[in-house]
Amino acid sequence: MFACSDFLTQTLVGLFLFLFIVSLRALHRLLTKHHNSTPLPPGPKPLPLIGSVHLMPDAYQEKQFLAWGRQFGDLVYVKAFNRPMVITNSLNVAKDLMEKRGAIYCDRPRFVLLNEMLQLDCNVALIKYGNQFRKTRKWIQDSFSSAAVMDYRTRQRRELLVMLMGILDRPTAISSHIARFTEALIVDIAYGHTVTTDDDKIIDLGERGNHAFAAVGNAGSTLVDFFPVLRYYPTWLPGAGFKRRATSAAKLLRAMHDVPYNMVKAQFKYGTPRPSFTASLLDRFFSEGNFNMSLQDEKEIKGSAGTLFSAGTETMGSTMNTFIPAMLHHPHVYQKVQEEMDQVVGLHRLPDIEDRDSLPYMNAVIQETYRWHAPLPLGLPHFSNQEDTYNGYRIPSETLVVANIWGISRDENLYGPDPDVFRPERFINSKEIVDPKNYIFGFGRRLCPGRDFADTCVFLVLASIVSTMNIQKAKDECDSQIIPPLQFTDGFASRPMPFASVITPRSQSAIDLIRQQDNNGTATSM
Repeated sequence: MFACSDFLTQTLVGLFLFLFIVSLRALHRLLTKHHNSTPLPPGPKPLPLIGSVHLMPDAYQEKQFLAWGRQFGDLVYVKAFNRPMVITNSLNVAKDLMEKRGAIYCDRPRFVLLNEMLQLDCNVALIKYGNQFRKTRKWIQDSFSSAAVMDYRTRQRRELLVMLMGILDRPTAISSHIARFTEALIVDIAYGHTVTTDDDKIIDLGERGNHAFAAVGNAGSTLVDFFPVLRYYPTWLPGAGFKRRATSAAKLLRAMHDVPYNMVKAQFKYGTPRPSFTASLLDRFFSEGNFNMSLQDEKEIKGSAGTLFSAGTETMGSTMNTFIPAMLHHPHVYQKVQEEMDQVVGLHRLPDIEDRDSLPYMNAVIQETYRWHAPLPLGLPHFSNQEDTYNGYRIPSETLVVANIWGISRDENLYGPDPDVFRPERFINSKEIVDPKNYIFGFGRRLCPGRDFADTCVFLVLASIVSTMNIQKAKDECDSQIIPPLQFTDGFASRPMPFASVITPRSQSAIDLIRQQDNNGTATSM
């Protein structure tokens, strides 16, 4: 959770501010002191002023958080500078706090870097709980209702076939094909824009904006989040790299939101808007006579559509990419899931959603892929809006509450003594085992409204690859197989490090099946 660049220089400034803030708070506590014998949860021993910041690793903090959980228990209390944090690696505790007590733990902290410096104050996942959140979340929830998801089937099939055609043409570029599927599909849903070329402007803006977003720092854990006054730190001073990156990222993100929104808005001028999330919201305003929309209305529509693109592409893309190295390391699993696919679907058509209930091992492989490497290892922090007591421990008001999703996926009480092993059979052999879909998409009032659609896309893509393709290890210049290392990127969203693989059609009949559907006009070829 805690990461920042130019740390030492910024810390000097931050410590001066911190000392002043601590003095004021100490005076306030003396004046308003009241007795509270309820203990805080256990945790690593803090140092004066900085708390436990020095114990937090720069990368892969989910691993340290799990180690603390094993040392201190289901609730771990950590203080980073002046900010209290409670971490849990327990699914039951996460659900107790964020679902059963959702009214207390449904808020978000103040994200100075993301909301204020990057101007993402209308990103639905980041905004604080209240009327704005409820309104914009309902917009997204309505766009992924059961009826709406059925309407997306044609777009899913079209982009799926484009992906399969791309694999036939470029068998070593699977990550690019997966990115193309997720991005083109979400851009169509969000803006009604059909991608037909490799250098699509809307896709390029989205990718650049998302990459810039990922590079600036984790949500709520950079130094400027602890000391908001640092947002005014001059860019010409040493240690201002964080602000220069934020300024650059904010510009890219504005373009990412503005360009496709203005494209849809212009379509109304000529009476030709294509069906999309953005078009439906604009139509709602225009039908009510709001032709002069407020800047806030426009920001909320842009932010909500941008949330679709960022959240949808990251979660789906990470899981689909994780599946490939998992199969490279476990070819016996791939052979078994292909045998099941052949028995249920056969060799003369592609799998569809209706086949899913008849493919228990395919479903188990997807569940294990979700569990084996969660797309968002730490999710997004919740925030307590009042003091609470849980299991005999006091959780102060304005505490960051972090559910370590990666840690939950390693809970031996849930998944047995070998949680690091990729073993789909764990979901076949036990009816009581917890489905990772119950926690990788968030909790309570912050639960991802597009989770069922994302899961459907993951099934369609992975089942289609299983049905038509073989996954093989690439070879080096000496004709030796390259075994990809099982390494994953660090950060808010995590996916496999770049790896080499070759995805080839299983047979000539698989090639004919894909090309036949393309010739029938199912896909928009690139």
